[in-house]
Amino acid sequence: MSLKNINIDEYFDAGLNDNLLDSLYTPCLKNSIIYNRVSGYFSTQSLSAVASGMANFIKNEGKYRLIFSKNIQSIEDYESIKNGYTNQFEEDFTNDIKKLEQMLKDRPRRIIGWMIANDFLEIKIAFKKPDDGGFLHSKWGNFEDSNGNKIYYNGSINESENSWTKQIESANVFCSWLNKYDKKRVNRSFQVFEDYWNNNAPKVQVIDFPQVHKDQFIINNDIKTKDDFTNQSLLLDQDIASLFERNDNVKFTEYKPYEYQQEAIDNLVQNNFKGIFALATGLGKTFTSLFSIKEYARTVNNRYFCAIVCPSESLIYQWADEVRKILGIDPLILKDEKNWKLSLDQAILDLNNEFEDIVICLVTYQSFYKDAFIDNVKKCDAKKAIICDEVHNAGAPTWQKGLIDDFDCRIALSATPKRYFDEEGTNLIESYFEGIVIERDLRWGIKNNFLSPYNYHISMVNLNDDELNEYRDITSKMMKYFDKNKQFQSKPFMIKANERAKIIKTASSKYLAFEDLIKELNYDLNGGFIFCGSTPFLNNIQSIMKKNDIKYRIFISDSKTDDRKDIIERFKHHRLDAIVAIDCLDEGIDIPTAETAIILSSSSNSKQYIQRRGRVLRKTSKKSKKIANIYDFICIPPIDDNSTFKMEQSMIKKQLERLNDFSLISLNHSKNENLINELKAEWKID
Repeated sequence: MSLKNINIDEYFDAGLNDNLLDSLYTPCLKNSIIYNRVSGYFSTQSLSAVASGMANFIKNEGKYRLIFSKNIQSIEDYESIKNGYTNQFEEDFTNDIKKLEQMLKDRPRRIIGWMIANDFLEIKIAFKKPDDGGFLHSKWGNFEDSNGNKIYYNGSINESENSWTKQIESANVFCSWLNKYDKKRVNRSFQVFEDYWNNNAPKVQVIDFPQVHKDQFIINNDIKTKDDFTNQSLLLDQDIASLFERNDNVKFTEYKPYEYQQEAIDNLVQNNFKGIFALATGLGKTFTSLFSIKEYARTVNNRYFCAIVCPSESLIYQWADEVRKILGIDPLILKDEKNWKLSLDQAILDLNNEFEDIVICLVTYQSFYKDAFIDNVKKCDAKKAIICDEVHNAGAPTWQKGLIDDFDCRIALSATPKRYFDEEGTNLIESYFEGIVIERDLRWGIKNNFLSPYNYHISMVNLNDDELNEYRDITSKMMKYFDKNKQFQSKPFMIKANERAKIIKTASSKYLAFEDLIKELNYDLNGGFIFCGSTPFLNNIQSIMKKNDIKYRIFISDSKTDDRKDIIERFKHHRLDAIVAIDCLDEGIDIPTAETAIILSSSSNSKQYIQRRGRVLRKTSKKSKKIANIYDFICIPPIDDNSTFKMEQSMIKKQLERLNDFSLISLNHSKNENLINELKAEWKID
């Protein structure tokens, strides 16, 4: 066991295919009895790295001393830490340690716990007085073997698996036995470490790792002996090797944009990395935007902050999977963080201090406009990009506050970028993102075999007597506020119109029609989305499905995030026949296996019905022969009298526009055309 026996170069650079883990870290650790390390920031990844490669080191009775850096934002915090109060970071430390319990079968936490309990590992935390906003940024280490041979290295390497294996890191290496100059430099590094360790560095405060957090490592630890430790350590190394092997097998370059997607990327670049991708649902807006970010990264030396703004929590996790697959980066998911403001603050600090090169942050529209988010973005020193998914949301009066000037790369995604009845919001979106750079609709997607063709089935239903009387009563009241010369009616009119629309949406005849349909389909919905208009209506639909032994789950706006994720996974793997939704699934959920949409309730909002149709037109691959089926339940009351005809005609016209839009590119358009023309003639609509 001697460091002299290792063939070590004086300089390592991952960009030149040098393997720092295999050629430097692991062989030095195996041949040492002392490892001193001054690293970057404290994180789950850094703790996991501490646990790896330790089997031989512990056999040597090795001693590992580690100094992590933490940032202090106020003099008050600094003074309280000096005086022994460390609860400022209690939640930070606790969360990182808890995350270890979810990693690689909990081995890292147990390995670290055994090392701490048996005095093989000591951890200290270093703080710099916040007089200039900086903090301890040094990244270096030294090894010593049983014969007194020593090695000192310094460079850009943080103590993390990612840094040792994936990042383009470099290191200078000095050996004590080569010449007197290197020996002096190496010995000096050992002395400096002792100064830090013993809190003798005048500009840095170093404290012991809090006992309460040491206990988190030690409690419930089933590693009892050194043999147990060795076995678990070797298993961890195998887990990590397997993880990297799986990652290596994912060739990110295998994913290549289609020709139209590359056109979108090229147009975005030519438009100074600003633009709207107006691509129909299922044409790969997510994919195209992430490849655009890869292109943007090349122009900013692969150092940037990117905010990806999603309309729902469910979509956040779908985006996270795509970010990992296409960019190979684990994103910061703010909704997963108990205190996301602190998590974002730390991520920005890490980026500013070059502990990280890239931060990709997933956030909802409900958070991205808030001061806590915006203030952190403005503090970021790196270049900044924003991707707004379903960008029509960004034009809302409250949420548009998040569209700040700091983002120099701006990508907007939507099949329907225009806001419904909001010209001002639409214009703001077009101005901020500097226009549409590519546009492809559903017809184009189906024609070019990127989307599934579909049949559109129209089912006409009627109101019962009570519903029809209530409908006509509200209609007569609406006449008081109706102005045939105005495109947009008054607020009192719209309130009554919404009341009347609820009668149509919840018509009781839809229950029998729905039950007849599922019988006609032989109770096989082929992965169905069922869209309802209210909770009472949904409850009745549930009863019908239970009676007919159809496996389903409810997907509503206030469903818990974990429940939503579970529902989507079950549906994808055919463990559910259907998902029943109220005002959900309209945006972005990617489930290519869905083949059936049953629309029991809809509106004249083109954004909503285009999104719903798109839910079942996605394909698993371009070779897929899938044909989707959309069943639309339509209720058009009979003509009452001439006094209300003009007003009702304008309402019916919007309904028929939707029917015609759905039918026009369907496989059975000619069959639907006859029904639509009959309704147009009845209501004297051109």
